Amino acid sequence: MAIPVFPALGGLSWPVKRTPLMYTIRQPSQSGKEITIRQWLYPKYQYELTFDYLSVGDWQSLEGLWKSVGGAAGVFYFNDASDNAATAQQFGTGDGASTAFQLVRALGGFIEPVQSVNGSIAVFDNGTVVTSADYVVGSTGIVTFTTAPAAGHVLTWTGAFYWCCRFDADDGLDISEFMGSLRELKKLNFTTVKL
Repeated sequence: MAIPVFPALGGLSWPVKRTPLMYTIRQPSQSGKEITIRQWLYPKYQYELTFDYLSVGDWQSLEGLWKSVGGAAGVFYFNDASDNAATAQQFGTGDGASTAFQLVRALGGFIEPVQSVNGSIAVFDNGTVVTSADYVVGSTGIVTFTTAPAAGHVLTWTGAFYWCCRFDADDGLDISEFMGSLRELKKLNFTTVKL
């Protein structure tokens, strides 16, 4: 079954909250010094959206998505308008033997994997476009070349991506009808998942 995409809805209000989350173990010693152990290599992101109004069509689309994934049981793709594309992003260097490379994107100098490509991408080997017949993009963003890129060749990509997410609340979707055919949703939380 294909992963559904969060619909484009009217009525989205500000602020749109996106909170990076890391998992770190903190252990104090008897001397008072603290030891920390980072558990995740890269963060998850928690989103909080507010919709001041939802038309009948928007409400039906949102509720339909929520029901189709079973609340927090399933996943969906979210297109974060502020963080959804990469341009000439380096994702590997050929060694003459390796054929599989994980797509990545940089944000403020921090590199993390891109796991959910949105549409077609362009792949470049040392600045030369690679024809789409010469590589395959897997469901978790791994590009596999039919022939290993030459040693020292820089691999880059340009394209769009989604964030794979899961709703945080599994017990309900608090949508209120406030006037005629208009509804509102004061808080919708979901968090990215790692594939």
